[in-house]
Parts: sequence; C-alpha cells; structure tokens
Amino acid sequence: PGHGCDFEPSGPGIIVSRNADDLARWKRYKGGTAGVLWLSRNGKEWQRLFADEPAGHCRPMWLNDSIYFISDRDGHGNLWSCDLDGGDLQRNTHHDDFYVRFASTDGRRVTYTAGGALYVFDPNDNTCVQVDVDYASPQTQLNRKFVEGDAYLEDIALHPAGHSLAVLT
Repeated sequence: PGHGCDFEPSGPGIIVSRNADDLARWKRYKGGTAGVLWLSRNGKEWQRLFADEPAGHCRPMWLNDSIYFISDRDGHGNLWSCDLDGGDLQRNTHHDDFYVRFASTDGRRVTYTAGGALYVFDPNDNTCVQVDVDYASPQTQLNRKFVEGDAYLEDIALHPAGHSLAVLT
C-alpha cells in the first residue's frame, strides 16, 4: 500500500511513498515503519531510494529529472530533492521552526504549508516565497442558530421535589 505517488511527466515512471503521509505527526521517527520512497522508471522494476537512511520520507513529486519529497533526515521536516538514482541530494527549504507539510506540485512548482502559512518553491531558481492569503470569511459558524430543541434532546430528569431539572443534549 502506498500513501503518495507521482508519475514521470513524459514517461512510464512512478515514484511511490509508503508508511507515511505527514511527517509532522511522527517527528523524527526512525523506526521500522518510517516513510520510504520507491521509484520505478519503467513501471515494472522498483528501486528503494535511501535504503540505508532511517529517517522518514513522504509526499514524492516528479519534476523534470528530479524527485522532490519531504524528509526530516536532518531533524526537521523540509523539502528535499535528488536525481533519479537518489544522488545529488539537496535540501531546498530551510524551515527550522515548523515542518513542511502537504507538499503538492502543478508540474512546475511545489506548494506546501509550514506553520499555517502557504509557500511556493520554484525549482528553476531555487526560490521559496510565502504567499499572503487574505480571506474574508462570513464566519457562519459564529452566527446565532435557532433550532427545534427536541431534535437535540436526549434525556431529561426532574428532581423529585421539582426544584431542579437535568437535561442531556
């Protein structure tokens, strides 16, 4: 079973991650079920990337001739990249306060969150830009709500003397 995958942009290749989807939930875990990456260039023969590395890897993305993924190999979850053989390993982001999470690609750039902020990483010039998001919410969950009480009433109990009532909703 896989937790994430991406396909080679112009070929039969596929990169699959197993055992992990979000490293921030198991920070610095290096046990037997740490996230691993499996690469197939032809869709038939598989190669495990970083087989000797105990750190977790997840959210693989195939951009051009590189694989991008999240790893906490240096103790903190960041965006990393490597070539198709697992070589030329590079740390692409430098977040030391919050883990990089939920990375995704449009085939040209990588978007992710870290500490509740949204970022875009451009591999063409190795730049990372925080995206300012201004969202005017109607905050409907804060509006007053009038409902029929019997729809939410589970049980009631009246004190024998009649001075108190317990209601379970």
